[in-house]
Amino acid sequence: MRILILGAGVVGLNLAQQLSQEGHDIRCLDKDHALLKEIQERMDIMVVYGDAAKPSDLRAADIEKTDMVIAVTSSDALNLLACQIAGKFQVPHRVARIRNPELVGKGGLFTPQDLGIERVISPETIAMDTINRFMETPGAIEVADFADGEIRLCAFNVQESSPFAGVQLKDVRSTVDFHNFLIVAIEREDGVIIPKGEEEVKVGDLIFVILEKEKVHQFLPYVSEGYHKIKKVVIFAATQLGKSLAITLESQVEKVILVEPNMKRAEEAASTLSAHVVCGDITDEEILSEIGMKNTDYFIALSPDDEINILSCLFAKQHGAHYVITLENTSKYSSLIHYMDIDVVINPKLLTVGKILKDLRRGRISSIAKLYESEAEVIELEVLGNSPVVGHPLKSVNFPKDALIGAIIRHGSMIIPTGENMVYAGDKVIIFALPHAISKIEKLFDRA
Repeated sequence: MRILILGAGVVGLNLAQQLSQEGHDIRCLDKDHALLKEIQERMDIMVVYGDAAKPSDLRAADIEKTDMVIAVTSSDALNLLACQIAGKFQVPHRVARIRNPELVGKGGLFTPQDLGIERVISPETIAMDTINRFMETPGAIEVADFADGEIRLCAFNVQESSPFAGVQLKDVRSTVDFHNFLIVAIEREDGVIIPKGEEEVKVGDLIFVILEKEKVHQFLPYVSEGYHKIKKVVIFAATQLGKSLAITLESQVEKVILVEPNMKRAEEAASTLSAHVVCGDITDEEILSEIGMKNTDYFIALSPDDEINILSCLFAKQHGAHYVITLENTSKYSSLIHYMDIDVVINPKLLTVGKILKDLRRGRISSIAKLYESEAEVIELEVLGNSPVVGHPLKSVNFPKDALIGAIIRHGSMIIPTGENMVYAGDKVIIFALPHAISKIEKLFDRA
């Protein structure tokens, strides 16, 4: 597929890199020479210096021969206009990133169809959904959903108190009362491994677990120390995302507090929210005492300033917040955050990349890459009728060493597979794999 990416920022760069690796013919257009140079240094794709709103510049990027336009510039208006221009050039698939929820989407003025766009990607909505998944799975370091939200993959740090510590994988389920789960991967200092039954779970491991979403609450007591129902959440910054999250949580949590240092924004938030709004500096001892940080289950920092978000999370954790989440607007501090006492980092730009890639792969294969900074991928794949793997016990299939089928979904039910299980046409399988194993997996599940 020939894909034209408009915008060479973080989202555009990551999309170009991933899609070119998958064999697509990629072009990237931007007005920033430095961004285009970075893309050229990283990969062998065509870059075009130009304006996404100028038909002549789009022609220079071969828009007339393009199958898909993905508009991810920093401007909502430019993304909308570029997609409309692409429609005039008969580009069949048009995707736009739109930050402003008042324009398009749930509660917005327009539908994508009104604006001639096939699909709208909203970073705020994606971030909201991600935060909600983490709050539904307290203690998780990574959370991803599959099978239309029915199956959940979670990553947890193994504590000394865990019943799994020191136990071989083949015996893990026998140590607890809940059995319908599978540990599909383990991350240690030396990287991610796809483990065998004899592998022992160790304290400090990061384990990736797959299970039915509705059964998550039964599993959490074994992996989330001090697990209990969330009663109190403190949100920092009355941004659009902060206010939207507060509104969502008001009906789910006993107490929601929004802290905003700017008086005008605090007053505006107080006039529209039922949540308790406090105007003040989140690093101020009096404010921390006033809001009762020591009794806070979740502290979520959502300001546009990464440094303030990181600092506020560290203060919150120091003053007793049980679990902290920070928004990362750039990747400037990514390598440092990993070593800080911060539980979860939400990067809307990288989440947007993941969402666009997942939508592009709709059909037989979809995947989520680089879970928790690893190279591993989780692939959700529909089994075709004549593929080599169909109708054979899994133990007899020459499955790649660094890959594992974590679940089979058949008629809406999840099966934790053993070597005796077989897959059939129409089944969906969820596979955890390291990069070099993915091409072998695709061959196993392609038509013979």
